[in-house]
Amino acid sequence: MVSPEVVQRRLRILEGYLKKLRAIRARITVELFLEDSDTQDIVERNLHLAVESVLDIGQHIIASSGWQPAEEYASIFTTLEQHGVISKELLRRVHGMAGFRNLLVHEYAEIDHFQVFQVLQDHLDDLVELAQVYRQFIEVEQGR
Repeated sequence: MVSPEVVQRRLRILEGYLKKLRAIRARITVELFLEDSDTQDIVERNLHLAVESVLDIGQHIIASSGWQPAEEYASIFTTLEQHGVISKELLRRVHGMAGFRNLLVHEYAEIDHFQVFQVLQDHLDDLVELAQVYRQFIEVEQGR
């Protein structure tokens, strides 16, 4: 069974990363972002940790539910969609996040800062939505 305490604790941590990222997104332009290596570092690290968090929570849900374990990060979201935790539309929007995480972790010398800015602008709300879906899943699980 999924541990609500574990998921809720991880969601609180995730919310901290998302809060920092939303604050930066609200005040920065692409030009300023591309010129400011300190802000790039903050955004990259918080995006990395936010994606790591949603993957970790997803993996916890999969393992605790007794579903077939995801063999790689990219299949976590697919497994969640197959079991009705996330919608096909949300899967379409977050599927590339595992690859983006790998880029930040393993290809750090080759990071395209414009791509990072685009993820901040275009996909941060997808992570927020995913966190909401996880919260709803836990509420339903607690009601059983």
